[in-house]
Amino acid sequence: MLDRASTITVIQGAGHINDAYDQLRLLSMEGSFSCVFVAREISTGRDIVLKFFAADGQPERELAFERESRVLTSLADDTDHFVNLLQPHSIFTKTLSGGNVTLTVNIPFVALEWMKRGPCNIGNAPQSHVEALHRLAIFGSMCRAVRRAHHRGIVHRDVKPSNFLFKSRSTVKLADFGSAVIVDSTRGNYHSPPRGDLRYTAPEALLDIPWACDIVCGFDIYSLGCCLFELFTGQTLVAHSVFGDLRRFVRFGTDIVTTTRPDQRRKVYDTVLGREDPRVPSIRTINPDLPKCLYPRLETLLHAVAHFDYRYRERSFDQIHRLAQICQLVVSNEMKTQRRTHTRRARRQVTP
Repeated sequence: MLDRASTITVIQGAGHINDAYDQLRLLSMEGSFSCVFVAREISTGRDIVLKFFAADGQPERELAFERESRVLTSLADDTDHFVNLLQPHSIFTKTLSGGNVTLTVNIPFVALEWMKRGPCNIGNAPQSHVEALHRLAIFGSMCRAVRRAHHRGIVHRDVKPSNFLFKSRSTVKLADFGSAVIVDSTRGNYHSPPRGDLRYTAPEALLDIPWACDIVCGFDIYSLGCCLFELFTGQTLVAHSVFGDLRRFVRFGTDIVTTTRPDQRRKVYDTVLGREDPRVPSIRTINPDLPKCLYPRLETLLHAVAHFDYRYRERSFDQIHRLAQICQLVVSNEMKTQRRTHTRRARRQVTP
């Protein structure tokens, strides 16, 4: 297998892929084992995305790439919440020649729809009522996508803003299932070692031990809490947590794993959290410019989804939806009240 840089070089020099795609241009070197190109589908003329596997000499990454293709295939009938898979796991074959040496390489790839609006880049923290409602709408769309995945028995394990692609201004689709795992609530525990971006990883996932299905699903809910915090502060949750920064967060898990037997890690972890303050940091202290009516409800929602202690984290998407709806209702009602007040004042000024 070729490494990432060599894979990109081969694809850029190919001109076309399997006589089906041409006009390739590099979009990103996504994740840890792939690179992404925008290409033209010759048969339709539309732009699509080709995601190529770049092995870097690690076979387990190829298994993850194949797993992502299988997961996307199982989700192909739900194009409202997930990026649409246009062509499942395929192989691009290229023969390379140099001197007296000829080498044939096989590069796996999948074809996906191109989301022109791009990933959910958070940007600045919101301030106005309208901005707050927009961020709440985005968070609601994120939750619906993750909920649909869980309904299909799929835990994403790498939920973060950049893995949501905008479908419209306020709705998103979930992408990048390379770290996903398929779970079944009727089975026993699942060994789910940490995957994806550690800034959005649930603390208990660092323990590298088997967990029950509902707790593994809670990994994604914690990650959604990190997205919510970032949507309203523009900053990552781990930087304001009890851990202080990402390095201390990782060391927290590493210390338990290296000093404790697997069957004792959960007990040690629970004891450590009992000594620390596991509460989620306040959004008000980081972004004091939000509508004041929103803070109590938003803090309640954040505490429910991003609690550092898995035992107190909300696991019901119905309850999460209700809490988010309350936030939206409070902001909307205050906007209506402000408009009525403004209208009355304007009328008084006009009346002789």
